[in-house]
Amino acid sequence: MGFGAILGDAVKSFFKRRIKIKPGRTWIPFDQIDYILGGALFFSWFYLPILKDSISLLFIGLILYIIVNVIGYYLGLREQKI
Repeated sequence: MGFGAILGDAVKSFFKRRIKIKPGRTWIPFDQIDYILGGALFFSWFYLPILKDSISLLFIGLILYIIVNVIGYYLGLREQKI
């Protein structure tokens, strides 16, 4: 799943550069779910989860991403909340 997550991020970055979004700029919602989609797609070769599990994984991942980034902002570790 780790390889799939990195591959998902690389694919997102490829398309992000093609539409000329500068490095470091946010591309919502793809910056938040690229690693989840990549990991899930790569892992689906070994196990095919039901649709409910896949949607839950995306939703939980997106919510956790937002929570962690807001906490990082208030701790002074990030310049932007999201």
